[in-house]
Amino acid sequence: MKKQQNFVDFPMESLDLTKYTCFNNRYTKFDLYAVCNHYGTMDGGHYTAFCRSPINNKTWYKFDDHEVYEHCSVKTSAAYLLFYEATNTSMHINNLV
Repeated sequence: MKKQQNFVDFPMESLDLTKYTCFNNRYTKFDLYAVCNHYGTMDGGHYTAFCRSPINNKTWYKFDDHEVYEHCSVKTSAAYLLFYEATNTSMHINNLV
């Protein structure tokens, strides 16, 4: 078995999952906040991560072992896991109060 290393395009903002959720689900739109990358084969390799700053939501950082860099491009063929957060959660929380 061989690891696929193809580039797969993925949305960074407004991932709309409306057609895949229950009718009354309020959490249907999601923004990317982190990417786990894997470089190597199924037998071994190296992991890095891209994470969006929670302060301004625009600056991305690359975490590579003990080093952290500001980074601008998070879409790579090494993307392995994508982490999204709901964008309409504050709307839901405000409706509960």
